Amino acid sequence: MTTLTIELPDALRQRVEKIVAQRGGAIEHLIRELLEEYLDEAEHVQATSNGEPNTSVDDLSNDQGNYPSLEEVVAKIRAMPSDPSNIHPATQSLAELLAASPEDPSFDLEEWNREWAAAEAEMKAITRANDRAEGRP
Repeated sequence: MTTLTIELPDALRQRVEKIVAQRGGAIEHLIRELLEEYLDEAEHVQATSNGEPNTSVDDLSNDQGNYPSLEEVVAKIRAMPSDPSNIHPATQSLAELLAASPEDPSFDLEEWNREWAAAEAEMKAITRANDRAEGRP
């Protein structure tokens, strides 16, 4: 292994130290991990530009336009390292929070039930029409 000394601007050093404090570990390990990720991505981009298939989520397109598929997005999310700053332990159960939530004064249960019944009737009518069109009894 080779030792390399680099100079970092103070603002960048502070950002690195903040992440290291959240994750634990040493600055050297984080910088080496980030450099490896960067080089892997750079090699991937270079390979892609040389005619190999592109599997980068950011660069993929599908039938809906220039957007990755849901599977590709999930794969990209799974490949990301966890960030402890995004984890917030529960303070109450969901049932307690919902029970204590304020009521919406503009919510009209009768109106909502009427609209829901109309929506269900429309869905049933569409299903019946589709069944008739496709020869189902």
